[in-house]
Amino acid sequence: MAADSTYSVSVMTAMYNAEATIDHFLDQVSRQDYADFEWVLVDDGSTDQTVSRVQAFMAAQPELPLRLITQSNQGVAAARNQALAAASKQYFMFADVDDNFPAGFISGYVAGLKAADTELAVYNLHLVNPAGHMVGEKRNLAGRYSGLTSIANLLEQKNGGFLVGMIAHRRLWQDLRLRPVLRFLEDEEVFVRLLLRCETVQWLDQSYYDYVQHDQSAIHRADLATYQNGYQSVLAIHQDLEEARQPDLAGLSELRAQDLLVPLIVLAWRQKQPDLARQYRADYLAQYHRKNIPRDQRLKRRIKWVLIKMRLKPVLLFWYRRV
Repeated sequence: MAADSTYSVSVMTAMYNAEATIDHFLDQVSRQDYADFEWVLVDDGSTDQTVSRVQAFMAAQPELPLRLITQSNQGVAAARNQALAAASKQYFMFADVDDNFPAGFISGYVAGLKAADTELAVYNLHLVNPAGHMVGEKRNLAGRYSGLTSIANLLEQKNGGFLVGMIAHRRLWQDLRLRPVLRFLEDEEVFVRLLLRCETVQWLDQSYYDYVQHDQSAIHRADLATYQNGYQSVLAIHQDLEEARQPDLAGLSELRAQDLLVPLIVLAWRQKQPDLARQYRADYLAQYHRKNIPRDQRLKRRIKWVLIKMRLKPVLLFWYRRV
């Protein structure tokens, strides 16, 4: 695609001990058919050959617009923040070092954005296993929505909030950074703050990105620490919305927080931490009465409430047996 400085793109990738996938990743970068882009790579203190392989690749192909930044190990959020600070183009995108994307990854995102004439466009994601076979899809509710409606759809889990699925004007990212303390659902938290700055968002029923599902990734780790951090992310979203004076959306974020409390209760039981389970149970029961629960969710939520209220532990353990 011919260069268009109005739609120049910075793509950002955080890396950590990625020598198993870095060669494939760099090959995908080299095949991009978009003209005006830079790719900002931030290494988060790798102890393997990730950095040396990137450096060798850059030396062999100096014409490619790659930028490499290194830092001590601080986590993926801090690495992405470094990339955001360094990005120089008009539109921002993200990609992970272990995922798959075609030559038209950047050009596809830009084409949809231009056609919609908006500052933010969001795409579906294909879910694939490490062998590259499709195992699912993150499909969004396609259409043009306000930023506030987009937040509501996100909190009701009608749409996803993955940074790798979006392209946004740099204005929206001005002084906006991820919170390094958040490690699960951190994309959603910063995405909510991004959406608060948007008048309109285009959600497109197209995919240019394969999101690789690993057993060790946070989204598949059913452990107490992961869910606790996800709960903190949702509480941060709630605070964001209260500070933005959006009470209806803040109410939806409370419902999302309540949804995370049930697996937290179950996981605390499994790990034989009865005091922690009692704390989460008390939080759940206290929050339930404050909710304006949508009609289509009332029966299911009422059943959960009864199970927790009556301490029907075996039933809950069976219900959440896959958590």
